[in-house]
Amino acid sequence: MINQTILINVRASIRVSQQTIGILRLHYKENQKLSWFCSKDGNEIYFNQKVFFTEYRRLWNDCLIESCQPEFDDFFCKLGWNTNFIEYPQITILETYEGSWIIEAAVIVAASVTTTYAVIKAISEIPDMIEGLQKLKEKIATKFQKKVNIKAIEIIDVEDLLELPEAFGTDIIIDARPLEALSPKDLCEHSIHLKVNVTSSGIVIENLSDNAMKNLRIGLFNNQNEISQWHFADAYVKTVISLFGHQTMSIDFDSFKRAGYSRLDCWVQDETGIYLFNFLIPEN
Repeated sequence: MINQTILINVRASIRVSQQTIGILRLHYKENQKLSWFCSKDGNEIYFNQKVFFTEYRRLWNDCLIESCQPEFDDFFCKLGWNTNFIEYPQITILETYEGSWIIEAAVIVAASVTTTYAVIKAISEIPDMIEGLQKLKEKIATKFQKKVNIKAIEIIDVEDLLELPEAFGTDIIIDARPLEALSPKDLCEHSIHLKVNVTSSGIVIENLSDNAMKNLRIGLFNNQNEISQWHFADAYVKTVISLFGHQTMSIDFDSFKRAGYSRLDCWVQDETGIYLFNFLIPEN
């Protein structure tokens, strides 16, 4: 199972305005074509919001995703999020329920807490990221409001609703407490478990811990100048199923080296996190 880390929680709500209910009740009394009306105690007619929202729950979910994901993608892109390592955080619907209609969602990174923390710290301070995400709320809320109203009015197909500024009310809450709670604790605990040495002909990796490191990925980047962003397409990558405790392995990178390049960047990734090492290759 892929590790996942929640960055923020998103709650969206949809409600039917009293003006809308009045228009729909009048319309129902005139032609009785709306299937979402029910009678209470055989007398009072009311609009059954639960039935209406439940029937089109996927549509409301899509409205939220389409309102949020482009904004989050643009936000993380501008921060410098490197999608060659990890994809942009994705908004995922967790559950929906009545009241009037609530959608619980989360923005999730497909990585462990340790890896997520390392990626975020490379591009932004967490308080600054939280502030930036909170500023997206108004823009997302406006888009969500518009999408919900367009879709809902299309479904109901009552022209009088087009005259209302807000036939269906919406609200968005962005809760960044999961992001605020991210801690470097695990990253620090694992940083001493790995030792990397480089020679003129190869790289040596030693597992300093007592436990095996599983599904190890080792990447080598050879660059003429110091860089701050790395791309998988430029790397020599090797996968190791397991490196046992206190075991050492070497990788020959002569075939990877190119004449005139003297700087080597090496990253090692396991199930816990990503470790980056920078070296100047000794001259022969």
